[in-house]
Amino acid sequence: MTEEQKTNVDKINSIQNIDVNNPDFYENVQCEIESDLARLKKNVEVVLNLRYIQNESEEESEEEDKTENGKDNNTDDEPF
Repeated sequence: MTEEQKTNVDKINSIQNIDVNNPDFYENVQCEIESDLARLKKNVEVVLNLRYIQNESEEESEEEDKTENGKDNNTDDEPF
C-alpha cells in the first residue's frame, strides 16, 4: 500500500470515528469539511496551473512553427 493510500485510509477512518453523540459533533464534521474543501481547492489550483502551462507551451511551439515557416519562405530565391 502506498503512502497516499495509507493517508486516504486514515482519513476514512477518522470520518468513521466521528461520534454523532459527541457534543463536538458538528464542529468535528465542519473541520472535516473545511479540510476537504482546502484540499479540493489546492487540487483545482494545480490542475489550472498545469493547463495554463500547457497552453503557454502550445502557443510557444505554434510561434516557433510560424517563425520557422517564415524563415523558410524568406530564404527562397524564387521570384514572386
